[in-house]
Amino acid sequence: MSTPERETKKPVPPLILGSKPKPKYLSFLGYFYFPALFLFLLFFISYLLGVGSANLGKDFEIDWKKVEQTVMDVIKMINPEKVSIKTSRGTMQVSQSELLNSLRSNRPDRRSWAAWWLRKFPDEKSVKALIRSSKDKSPKVRATSVDSLGLIRTPKAYPVFIKGLSDSSVQVRAFSVTGLGDLRDKRAVPLLVQQLQAEPTNEGEIISRILDSLGKIGDPQTAPIVRSYIDNQDQSIQRYARGALKKLEKNRSP
Repeated sequence: MSTPERETKKPVPPLILGSKPKPKYLSFLGYFYFPALFLFLLFFISYLLGVGSANLGKDFEIDWKKVEQTVMDVIKMINPEKVSIKTSRGTMQVSQSELLNSLRSNRPDRRSWAAWWLRKFPDEKSVKALIRSSKDKSPKVRATSVDSLGLIRTPKAYPVFIKGLSDSSVQVRAFSVTGLGDLRDKRAVPLLVQQLQAEPTNEGEIISRILDSLGKIGDPQTAPIVRSYIDNQDQSIQRYARGALKKLEKNRSP
């Protein structure tokens, strides 16, 4: 039986007399110094030219808030913000641009994964991308996209939630109902009531979510409908009906 060979360390070259070893972080930062400087100067000059043309014939004043925002945009381009993601292989750092690229993947599981983590970047880019992915052919991707939009709580997702009420996927319908409740938009009340009556009796999760959303929106006119579910055979539906009814009674005018 052969024994494994012992690892040998690479010999370290001797230092030249009169020289000092260069720190590793300096050589690493050197790769980003000149691109960052170039981008900063490019944005700054373009900004000044824009200000100059807009203030032609007027007193030339620099809006330092816009300059600061421009600098911050450049910094984000060079060093984008990342979030820590735990995977089966360990923890990894992912940026928003990487997630947006993954959302265009040919693999549904990859698109669903990206749609889930985009909720960590609740800005315009993520919202637009999630609205597009809510129309994905994969029900899993649609459900994850609708769920993320609901957690971001943007009014721009209202049409997505309305459309999701008639989706063939139970998860998409459930997340759409929750999203409408979190938006607290009273326009959704008649649609939620209609959905409550259309859902099969065995879809307890969706019925519970609809009751919860009606309670969040707080339209007192829905109290009789919610009250009719208090004696339901499903204990979960009973619990959500009671909770929603309490919220509706608080919102009732004296």
